[in-house]
Amino acid sequence: MAFAAFISPSGAWPLSVAAIVCMFLANTDKFSEISASTSGVSATIREAKDKIQDLNKLIEIMSEAQLFSLQAHGRIFDPEMLNRDHFFNRIIGIMKDAGIDDERILKIRKDNWDYFVKADYINSILGGSTIPHPLGPEYDHVRAEWKKLRNFYDQPSPAQVREFLVKVGEDDPKKLALMDALEKYCETLEHPDRELWKKRNKVKHIMIKNAALASPPQA
Repeated sequence: MAFAAFISPSGAWPLSVAAIVCMFLANTDKFSEISASTSGVSATIREAKDKIQDLNKLIEIMSEAQLFSLQAHGRIFDPEMLNRDHFFNRIIGIMKDAGIDDERILKIRKDNWDYFVKADYINSILGGSTIPHPLGPEYDHVRAEWKKLRNFYDQPSPAQVREFLVKVGEDDPKKLALMDALEKYCETLEHPDRELWKKRNKVKHIMIKNAALASPPQA
């Protein structure tokens, strides 16, 4: 089974390595009991504990890489989203079992998992890659703002996204529901509505309904 994990296309091999490490970590107290016997054994135990710290760092690195890989690969149209969540739970569990600090685990998941989730919410709320309508040049400045909000590498806050929806007069119920879900996710790191999350890509493009935003034609 361990060999199968190494060749699995799901990328599960880091989980097998980490599981072996966790079995070793679970028995460190037993090793410590021997330390009182001789100085040589005590030195060996100290060396082993140093190696354990190195292994914890390795688990962190593998977990970061695995979470990033799971999210970055075909997340938008992937029908196996629940399977991805299964691996997410296993990776987080392995880090906890290894004794990695909760704050460190939180940072790893926020940087390599939650960032992508928020990006997907924002992308759907803003209508994906379809530019806002109407298409006239009088709304070019609005579309420039929309494009800036879609920048994956400079992710806007939920407040900025909602402010844009209010500004353009967007009142589509599905978009507003996704907006609420994004805000809730940022607070709890949990999807408030799984069905809404799964159907997020079925939301239409942004409609600019605030005619006051139209720029006057240039002479």
